[in-house]
Amino acid sequence: MLMVLDNLQLYYKLYDLSRQQCEEIEAGNIDAVLEIIDKKQTIFDQIEDVSIGEEIKNHRSPREIAGEIRELLKELEKLERENARKLKKLIEELEKRPL
Repeated sequence: MLMVLDNLQLYYKLYDLSRQQCEEIEAGNIDAVLEIIDKKQTIFDQIEDVSIGEEIKNHRSPREIAGEIRELLKELEKLERENARKLKKLIEELEKRPL
């Protein structure tokens, strides 16, 4: 079972991958975007295996770690919404291009 700090590192990795995904979307590099999505899925699978609530309760600074995770998740959600918007736009542009 992963510890809460390990989970926190997973969330930071997820955030970094989402930032990379944003850059690849902007560059129009679909293959890299798909590769990053696969990496993110692997991290999601690792996170799903953990009861983070229990671990936060047992952490020496539960409020601090919970606050850090909450802020990181807020930023991650914002970034993911932006990525989805940009990806949708990219797909629309690709669909308009002649074969």
